[in-house]
Amino acid sequence: MLSCGFQLADGDFCRWAADDLCRDIISRFAAAANMEIVSGLAGNASYYSPEKWQMTGVRLRALFYSGLLPYLESGRAGVFHGILVNNVLVCGVSGVGKTTLCRRLDGIADIYADDAVLVQVTDGKLTGKPCPTWSRYIRDIEAPHSCDINKSIVINKLLFLERGDTPGIHPLPSSLLTAKLMRASSDLYYRIFSSTLSEERLAALSSAQLALSVAVRSCCDSSALVVPLTHQLPEDFLSLLKL
Repeated sequence: MLSCGFQLADGDFCRWAADDLCRDIISRFAAAANMEIVSGLAGNASYYSPEKWQMTGVRLRALFYSGLLPYLESGRAGVFHGILVNNVLVCGVSGVGKTTLCRRLDGIADIYADDAVLVQVTDGKLTGKPCPTWSRYIRDIEAPHSCDINKSIVINKLLFLERGDTPGIHPLPSSLLTAKLMRASSDLYYRIFSSTLSEERLAALSSAQLALSVAVRSCCDSSALVVPLTHQLPEDFLSLLKL
């Protein structure tokens, strides 16, 4: 177990606890960001972020996903573009309303991740870990919902957020499910890797993520969640969250 954190210039800390899956990711992230180790003991380290250090959201993701790449290529893990609320993973394309949904649930539900979720299938169960994002660790160090990349949440339901006039949870055609899973698992990092990896390696990455999507599909029920912008949150969704 690797316990580490990023100490900012004002003295605040954002902490990560890393299991075996995430240990290399954090080390590579810190090295690529030119962070300095200010204290290190057996099995843990603290990284100091220089006072003038700044990072855009795109660079943060590029560093994180580069550290994660070996796991993505092996099909052992994937990063889904979504929010993790209670035991429900809600995926959706950029701009569909994931952040708005988080705000509407703030204070009444446990929001573990607000943008990206590291998912794995282990022993027939789908689990998710919050990923560090620009909104959590860099822009807002005092975000109300801290991100612990070592916190593993069992995902009981996978929803794909959509806009429409029929609010609620609706069945998804099986013919669309694999495509939606692939979109959810590549939406964040494909644009980063498409300019840095060879065509052969990109193809291998896609194949690995397809295998992961099939595994996710086999162990977790998936549906569509329709939430109109001007409508109350659907009752069946709140019931699913046990709210």
